Amino acid sequence: MKRIMAWMMTMIVALSACVTAFAAESNLGGENRQTDIGVFARYHDNTQWNAVPVDDNGRGTTTLPGGTVITVSGAWKPGYQLVIDPITETDAKNWISGILDGKAANLTPLHIYFIDSSGNTIAAAGVTITMKPQSQLAEPVAYSLTSEGQTSGLTVTAQDGAFTFSTDGSPYYVLGERVTTPAAKTYAVQGTVKRNGQPVAGITIELHSTPKTDVTDSSGRFSFRDVECGRHSLTAIDNGNIVGYVEFVLTEGSTANLSLSNGIYIVTTNIHEIGIHLTLNLADNDTMSMASVTGIQAGGNPDGGNSGDPAGEAAFGIQAGGNPDGGNKDNTNSPQTGDDTNLLLWLVWMLIAFAGFVAVFVDSRKKRTG
Repeated sequence: MKRIMAWMMTMIVALSACVTAFAAESNLGGENRQTDIGVFARYHDNTQWNAVPVDDNGRGTTTLPGGTVITVSGAWKPGYQLVIDPITETDAKNWISGILDGKAANLTPLHIYFIDSSGNTIAAAGVTITMKPQSQLAEPVAYSLTSEGQTSGLTVTAQDGAFTFSTDGSPYYVLGERVTTPAAKTYAVQGTVKRNGQPVAGITIELHSTPKTDVTDSSGRFSFRDVECGRHSLTAIDNGNIVGYVEFVLTEGSTANLSLSNGIYIVTTNIHEIGIHLTLNLADNDTMSMASVTGIQAGGNPDGGNSGDPAGEAAFGIQAGGNPDGGNKDNTNSPQTGDDTNLLLWLVWMLIAFAGFVAVFVDSRKKRTG
């Protein structure tokens, strides 16, 4: 009976180890599925209405709890009361801040509408709002927001620390400070045009999407400044005829590099250098290819024509029959679980199971020899 119980416990331990290992592998090897759900927020103000007293000319003034003074005009609507509620609920403010992220900061969000005698809300359109917030805004902007999060920019005028805009019928309005996006970094794109290994002069090179034009000199060189990262094209023209065309994407990296993907060159420039120097080869069938790219260091030869291969510059060519991506393709796609904890647990369970088998075997031999 003891042997039977020992065998059963051993088998249970072994099966537990196998199930644990299988579950870990299945969890890591399986596809992680995510479902994208469109979500939008609606702000519902449950506080007491902040009604604005308006005279027969449609003018009125109110002061919000935070001290912001608001003056309105064009708000006369028989049988209706203008309401301006500050939006203070945390979730609603976070929702608005997320929508205007990168556009405006230091926000003052408001819910502006009319209510009738039955308490029904009516859209307020054409009402002029003049606000004097507690903090000054150097470059004010105003937006209207729908309940679904769609925004529209509003015209803002400033005078004596007060800012004026008009409502467009949306429920929510935000006054804030414009967020200035830093100008994109640009690079010099220079190169040498060759045919049969020799520089070609008098070739017109057109750069797009940033429209620029240059003509190669006696050394076959051309130069463009202030080129932003993104997709561009180079067209070579000789005596009015197109003799070459290439498309490329200029990207930033740590080393000047060149690769080819689906017929489009990927040109990587070193972010610590001022640009890149390309070598373009013209073929007899009116096609053009990029043969190499070299980084241009600040203070170096602006034409990229450095003698030799100085340190700090990287030149990469695309060799026929080689890897078009400019790198070695090692086989690094073998399955990796990445779960060392489950592996260790599996080994511990296997050791326990093995020890159980050994104990049962020894006990059985003892009884047989006894």
